[in-house]
Amino acid sequence: MDKLVTLESISYSAKKQSHIFGDERQIRIIDDVSFNINKGEILGIVGESGSGKTTLAKIIAGILSNDLGKVTCQFSSNHDKARRVQLLFQNSEYLINPLRRIRDILSDIQSDSSEILKVIGDLGLAPTILDQMGYQVSGGERQRIGLARLLLTNPELLILDEPFAAQDFASKEKIRSIIKNLNTQRKITIVCISHELEILKNLTDRIVVLQAGRIVEQSDNVHFFSRPKHPYSKYLIEADEYKLTAKPSTFQENSDIQLCGFFSRCDRGTIQCKIKIEKHEDDYSITYCNHPYSNSIS
Repeated sequence: MDKLVTLESISYSAKKQSHIFGDERQIRIIDDVSFNINKGEILGIVGESGSGKTTLAKIIAGILSNDLGKVTCQFSSNHDKARRVQLLFQNSEYLINPLRRIRDILSDIQSDSSEILKVIGDLGLAPTILDQMGYQVSGGERQRIGLARLLLTNPELLILDEPFAAQDFASKEKIRSIIKNLNTQRKITIVCISHELEILKNLTDRIVVLQAGRIVEQSDNVHFFSRPKHPYSKYLIEADEYKLTAKPSTFQENSDIQLCGFFSRCDRGTIQCKIKIEKHEDDYSITYCNHPYSNSIS
């Protein structure tokens, strides 16, 4: 499959100021991340809150600049990356001006009314919504209006950050169907960031697992959900009802020491995991773990 975006050894750090002495420390948010986004696929990126998923999305979209590594894009036109890649932020519905008419909001992006009608139709919205004010539409409709604004730029890559958050079951299924249709009908490559693993199971082609800023596993959908290799992946799948009891991911201060971020919660860890992490690769997955599962999660 052709590569649309390639990330090679991407790292990103942020400064954190001490409340006591006022000195600054570098906190590594993304650490040596490498993977491909293939043309035409739906890629899921999963991990607990604080694992670095949104930061990684901003780097892919060009909103943040990585400190180390390289992002290579193979778009049909590389002259305007800002339009080729679009990122729908979580809670993007709040960006819709409640005092403007929906038609005017969309016309800021695309003046062709026929294209506007086509896009809102693809998103399951009635044409009458164009004459409503922002405050007159529901939160779910505002989210789709926000998505419509992005689609009117004709992106090749669409990144969705937690599109299923705070939605009931019917709304989640509607959004899942819309994402699938955008991928198949409009031929848009999609990255879907979510902790809703059960929805991603019936949506994505591949899964990338991010833990404390590092990739611990990447796999095709079928093998990930039936035979995850990394203990953290197993943990996420088993906890998909999301009654997580353990503490979430935490970032490390910059260090040359290679350490698994899941070590303190892993029942397979050994002293080796504090020193070096091995890479295991087969036909359908890449796993960064010294003691991966071989065949099943059982």
